Amino acid sequence: MISKAPLCIWYIFYRVLIEARIKTAPTPLPKPQPDLERYWMASTAHRLSQSQFDILQEKAGNAKATAYCPYSNFRVGAAFLSEDGIVITGGNIENASYPVGTCAERVALGKAVSEGHRQFIALAVATDISPPASPCGMCRQFIREFCPLDMPVIMFDKDGQYVVKLLEELLPMSFGPEDLKGARTV
Repeated sequence: MISKAPLCIWYIFYRVLIEARIKTAPTPLPKPQPDLERYWMASTAHRLSQSQFDILQEKAGNAKATAYCPYSNFRVGAAFLSEDGIVITGGNIENASYPVGTCAERVALGKAVSEGHRQFIALAVATDISPPASPCGMCRQFIREFCPLDMPVIMFDKDGQYVVKLLEELLPMSFGPEDLKGARTV
């Protein structure tokens, strides 16, 4: 049987974790530098121009301003570039009942899908920390539903530095729509 601890205990536990994360500085990692070869590979494979890259960076950064995060103050902005050239953005939305909150990536992708966009060529995520944060596991799986495994995910830190990973690198051996149809090849 699961213990029914009062909500205040969970709130205190959550705040302690957040404050500990903010106050304790992890071992400094080298600042991520633009990886031009990786950018070139991602942009060439997906026809992502420098201007599209710059727009994604700007839109993801601007989307942080739309975040509703009064509990953690951890702003995240996301911007998806659809195959038809439309950029759809979203910011994270927290809730007093913590598990009910929604990450920026799922806000943006849900908005895009509800507006009829189903195919995407790039994702940018921006945060106020350094090094940059990557999408959480739940977001990775949600992204996987609509995005190709070779789609670049560009993660920007507070200083505009970035890391580029392909979705497949963030979610190896993933489960996707084709698995329900028995179409996976080994």
